[in-house]
Amino acid sequence: MASKRKELCLSEKINAIKLVESGRSCRSVANELNVGRTQIMGIVKRKRELFEDFENNAPSDRKRQRRITGNEEINDLCWKWFQDATTRNINVSGPLLQEKARKFASDLGKNEFKASNGWLESFIKRNNIVFRTKSGESADVDNSVVEDWKTKLPKLLTSYDPKDVFNMNETGLFYRDSGNKSYVVKGSDCHGGKRSKDRLTILCCTNMVGDKEKLLMIGKSRRPRCFGKMDVKSLPVNYKHNKKAWMTSEIFTDWLKSFNAKMKREKRNVLLFLDNAPCHPKLTLSNVTLKFFPPNTTSKSQPLDQGVIQAMKMRYRRRQLQHIIRKMDSNKTLNGSDLLKQISVLDSIYWVARSWEDVLKLTISKCFSNCGFKIDLCSDEQKGDSDSVSDEDCDDDDDVPLALLRLSKDIFSVDYHDLPTIDSEIPTTDTETVNWEANARDILAANDEQSDTEGGSDTEADEHEENVCTIDDMNDYVMKMKQFAIRSGHAKIMSALVCIEESLSDLMLTNKNTQTKLNDFFPSQK
Repeated sequence: MASKRKELCLSEKINAIKLVESGRSCRSVANELNVGRTQIMGIVKRKRELFEDFENNAPSDRKRQRRITGNEEINDLCWKWFQDATTRNINVSGPLLQEKARKFASDLGKNEFKASNGWLESFIKRNNIVFRTKSGESADVDNSVVEDWKTKLPKLLTSYDPKDVFNMNETGLFYRDSGNKSYVVKGSDCHGGKRSKDRLTILCCTNMVGDKEKLLMIGKSRRPRCFGKMDVKSLPVNYKHNKKAWMTSEIFTDWLKSFNAKMKREKRNVLLFLDNAPCHPKLTLSNVTLKFFPPNTTSKSQPLDQGVIQAMKMRYRRRQLQHIIRKMDSNKTLNGSDLLKQISVLDSIYWVARSWEDVLKLTISKCFSNCGFKIDLCSDEQKGDSDSVSDEDCDDDDDVPLALLRLSKDIFSVDYHDLPTIDSEIPTTDTETVNWEANARDILAANDEQSDTEGGSDTEADEHEENVCTIDDMNDYVMKMKQFAIRSGHAKIMSALVCIEESLSDLMLTNKNTQTKLNDFFPSQK
C-alpha cells in the first residue's frame, strides 16, 4: 500500500527548489521528500513567490498560502505598530496587541472585527513573532562577555571561508558644518535644528579579507537639486532617503534582501555579523545567515568599529579640507566656514565613495583579527599592502600639509586626527514615532502621503548653483589642464583627464545622435 502523500512546509519547499536547481529531477526530489511529482513541479513554478515569503521572514512551517480575510488594513496597521513599539523597547503583550487591533478596526468602521484569540494566534504566526522575557543590558562593556564571545567565534566560523564572513554597521556623518558642537550631540539632541538637516547615514559592509560592498547612503531628500539630471542608479553608492536621513527597518530589510540576492547569484552562503540595533530585524534568508553581537559589546567586538569606519572618515575629512583650500585659493573673499556650507550631498557621496575604496584590505583584516576573527594577514593578495599601512591609515603630522592642520582647527575646532570622531555620537536609527492614538484612517493617509511626497523636492536652500559651461567650454578646459599636467609632470592628473575627455566624446556623440533627423541624410530637393 502506497504511503500517504504529505504537503511540504515553506522551509521544505525552499529545500526542494534548491535540490531541483542543483540538477536533480523533479521525480527524484519527490521520491526523496515523499510527495507527488506534480507538487514539486508546482513548487518550482512558484519559486520566486516562495523565496519572497522566505526572505520576508514568513513562518518556515507554513504550508498553505495566506488567505485574504478582508482585515488586511488592520493587520498592516498592527504590524507597523508592533515594529514601532519594539523599536522603542516597549513591552508588547497579547492583550495590548488585541486592544490596538480593536481600536484600528473601530476607526475603520469594521465593528464586526473582535480581535479574538484566534486572530491573535494567526497574527503572531503570520508575522513570525515570538514573545520572550527581556533581559537587562548594562551601559558599560563587560570584558568577560567580550572574551567569552571571542572564544565562541572559532566555532561559529568553522564552516565558512574568510571571504564569506561579513560585518556591517551604520555610521552618521555631518557632511557640511560640524564644529565643536558635535561633541555634545547625543541621542535626542540631534533630532532638531540645522545639524539634523545636514547629516547623512552610511551603511558599510566588508568581509574578513577586505572585500568591500557598495555603500548605502541615506539622505533627507528623494532627489536633491544638486543631483541635476543624474540618474540616482549611476551614483557610486546606493542612495535612499527619508525625512530625517536615518536608518529604518524597511531600508535595512531592502538592503539585506539585495545583499542576499547577490550572494545567491554568486552561489555563496555567507555569515553576516551585525549589532542588535532596533532597525535590524531578525530575518531568515536563503544565502545569508545573520549573527548578532552580544549587547553593548560592539565597541570591542565589531571589526568596523575598530578603525575601518574611522579610516574612511579620515579620508573623507581630508578630501573635504582639500576642497575648501582649493576654493579659498581661487576666491580670496570666502573663508573656510562659508565654503563648508556650500558642500552638497553629491560632493559628499563621491568623497565618501572614494574614501571607502581607499581603505586598505590589510587594515580591514587587522580590525577583524583584533576582534577575534583570526585570519592570515600575510596572504599573497595582501602582502603588497603591508608596507603602506602606517602611511595610508595613520596620517602622521609630518605627512599632513600644514594648511590642513590649521584649517581643521579653524573650522572644526579640533585637531586633525580627531576629525573622524566629531560625528561619532550621531544616532543612526529613526527614533521618532507615529502618533498611534490618531484615527486609523489618518495614519493610513499619512503613510500614503509620505511615500508619495517625502523628499520630492530639495529643501537644502543654501546649496548654490554655479554657471554651467557648455561642452565646447569643457573641451577647452580639458585641453588647458592637459597642457598643465604635461608641463608639471603630473601623470595621475593626465590619466584622469583622458577619462574625462573620453566621457565628453561619448556625450557629444549621444547629443548628435539625438538631434539628427532623417532629412539630414538627404540633400534638399529644389
